[in-house]
Amino acid sequence: MSEEQSQEPGIPNSSTPPESEEGNGEQPADTATGEEGRSRKRKYLDTTSKWVSLAAAASALALSLYNFVGLHARPDVDVTMPISLRLLSLPGRATIIAQPVISITNETQNSETVTGLAIRMRREDPAPPQDQIEFLWLANGHWQSDTTTGKSFWIEDEDEDANAFPVTKDKPWTKIMSFSTDRWSFAPGTYSATLTVYRATTSKPFEAHWCLALTANGVSQINVQHAYYPIRKDWLGASGSRCYQGEPAPAGTPQEGTPSSPAPNSPS
Repeated sequence: MSEEQSQEPGIPNSSTPPESEEGNGEQPADTATGEEGRSRKRKYLDTTSKWVSLAAAASALALSLYNFVGLHARPDVDVTMPISLRLLSLPGRATIIAQPVISITNETQNSETVTGLAIRMRREDPAPPQDQIEFLWLANGHWQSDTTTGKSFWIEDEDEDANAFPVTKDKPWTKIMSFSTDRWSFAPGTYSATLTVYRATTSKPFEAHWCLALTANGVSQINVQHAYYPIRKDWLGASGSRCYQGEPAPAGTPQEGTPSSPAPNSPS
């Protein structure tokens, strides 16, 4: 009997090679798992990229809207009072010459129109307080020096009446202005004062608060010389205040308390 015939049926021949896994169309388990992981990663990256792009677009839109609203917002007005003022007293009239800076503080392309200005004063000390006095804005002008006498004279600008004017972020108002009241004269004492700015964009005016302290000697010079008497707010007064005054406290005068600033400006 030959060798082939002696092999029992049902028992595979050891010389026959096993059937390959690739031959039956199936992939190894580790290969299938890797492809599935890469597919999930691609989907995750695609989804994340879409959300990042959407978030960036939303942020850009929000920033654009913020800038648009900001640049078209209502202007916020501020007033900076000058270091010095000048006072004049003539029979039947008192005058204040001032150069306040009226500006826009926020970033906006809109302008503000100032429709009017006024100064209101009330003598608080000595008591009792007087009635409030209103100085009306009469004219704009400039100072002109006399080379012979060395004195300066107030000259009204004939082409610039006390009319409404615009204020923008880039162009604040810096004109020198005169404010006058009739049938009143300066007297010694401490005054509370307010520069009121009327605006076209709102019915609520802006107010800059300050104070004024006049001595008997200063009032005498105002009334007798009939000249523009300078007063300053960078001289420390005898009471420790920073009010406008015509002369510093005498040397050696005891200072009470600490220097205080004028009342804060009202919100615009």
